Amino acid sequence: MPVPTREDTHSVSVAVDGRDLGLFDQKSGGELDSEENLYSPGGMLAQISIGGQQTIGNVTVERYYDALRDHPLMAWLGARRGWGRVSVGVTPRDPQGVVRGDPIVYSGTLKTVNPPETDSTGTDMAKWSMEVTCDGFTGPTA
Repeated sequence: MPVPTREDTHSVSVAVDGRDLGLFDQKSGGELDSEENLYSPGGMLAQISIGGQQTIGNVTVERYYDALRDHPLMAWLGARRGWGRVSVGVTPRDPQGVVRGDPIVYSGTLKTVNPPETDSTGTDMAKWSMEVTCDGFTGPTA
């Protein structure tokens, strides 16, 4: 029997260089893809797909900006751009919050840290994000 899942029924946890940064509100990206390679043989024969290397899209995580929790992280994270190791775990939960499976985990290098936008006339929640260049993926197996 199918078990439809909502976007809000997942926990997204992040660690950078072994430091647990806690839960994040959103995760985007992380598509499991591959390069596309086609070969065109002579004689006007149909193209042949020869496959390609597997790739993982960059992952971006975002959460609301808590001045006490997140402000002290900005310089620490900024210093790790380009080399800091990041782990992003996505754990499925049911509508009651009970864990319903093993997490999928992306690993890679910290690429970008985006401090919150500011606007003297704005009243929206301040949010910040990080982008990770992924080189690893693990998940539950069938």
